[in-house]
Amino acid sequence: MTGPTLKGCRCQCVACGEYFGSERAFDRHRVGDYAEPGQWRGTRRCLLLAEMMAAGWQRSARGFLLQPDPRRAGAGDAGPRVTLPAMEVAP
Repeated sequence: MTGPTLKGCRCQCVACGEYFGSERAFDRHRVGDYAEPGQWRGTRRCLLLAEMMAAGWQRSARGFLLQPDPRRAGAGDAGPRVTLPAMEVAP
């Protein structure tokens, strides 16, 4: 076997061969619509590596593709998110 070890929720796509650090990341790398009844093929496909990298995906030191979590402070180029204190509501 070549490539990272698959344990837990880690996945390898049989269509494109890429390794993903979670089932969620694996699911999100597939885009497009499934075939409608009576159609032979839909538009479903894997994102290209260049598309994923342009969208901020990163490859871990172990070789798994990870999608950045925007809920984490400091995720992305915008810097850390700051929550302002709530304003007092007048009675």
